Amino acid sequence: PKAPWGRKVTNPKSSTCELVVSWHDAKIKYPITVDPTWESTENTMFTERYKHTATRLTPGSNFGKILIAGGYNNSGTSLNSAEIYDPLSKTFAITSSMQTARGGHTAASLDTIPPSSGTMVPIAFIGGRVSDGSVPLTSIEVYNPETGLFVTDTVVLSLARSNHTATL
Repeated sequence: PKAPWGRKVTNPKSSTCELVVSWHDAKIKYPITVDPTWESTENTMFTERYKHTATRLTPGSNFGKILIAGGYNNSGTSLNSAEIYDPLSKTFAITSSMQTARGGHTAASLDTIPPSSGTMVPIAFIGGRVSDGSVPLTSIEVYNPETGLFVTDTVVLSLARSNHTATL
């Protein structure tokens, strides 16, 4: 991928990175703690990706599992793979794949729909593209954390879209 905002890219396996923070508001005084610690994970993500989504399966929990889905590989081809990050064990695990490979999509926790059991909520994956720069998608998929499966919704977007936002 291209370096964001003209900055050099830090190698994903690098043990350090440079973080520059500046404020235009004089009310904020230096020094300020931005992130006091970085912790290593026990394993790495199974698939390198960019323009993917990362969505909490248990909204409101700082330690709930996070579903990471889709995105593009280094060639700009979209991915249908998904994995779950567990912040308590600091590990990644593979889950089922989306029905449609997509990147530049949005994901939204459907926390207004009560789960049938447990505390994890379904997640909707909306729009996106099959490759970086291709025609946007109209399809919607829903991930069920109880079964670990993605299901394509019969409802489609009236207007195809990508790189958009979704708010419930």
